[in-house]
Amino acid sequence: MIKELESKGLAPDMSWLTIVHVDELAELRAVIRWAQILGVDTDTGLNLGETSVCAWAEVHNAVAIIDDDDARKVAKAAGLDVHGSLWVIASAVRENNLSEAAADSFIRSMVDSNMRYPKMPNGFCAWAKEKNLL
Repeated sequence: MIKELESKGLAPDMSWLTIVHVDELAELRAVIRWAQILGVDTDTGLNLGETSVCAWAEVHNAVAIIDDDDARKVAKAAGLDVHGSLWVIASAVRENNLSEAAADSFIRSMVDSNMRYPKMPNGFCAWAKEKNLL
């Protein structure tokens, strides 16, 4: 996701994130399993990123953050704790690490850069409250 944001000219402070690699044996086994579950297409790259995120999260008992709705539904059905990036933004607002105004502005910037998100005519925070995320 970081590279996707950077490619759209959005570079928020992500110093709080840790970039991890999926290269340990247990992680590689999990990659193979998740590739089968999510239906990776090696020609197009479909679900490759989602596969690595789900594999790492499973091995490390972590929450997977993926935005592809279909992949997220499949991962949830397979028993993984998984959410989308909007959940992360709502969590930051809820925990007072991000103001509502900053969240609304950031999501508006993402939408303006053609990121595909649900319609939010009254802004992100209003939408998140309707969805019980805030």
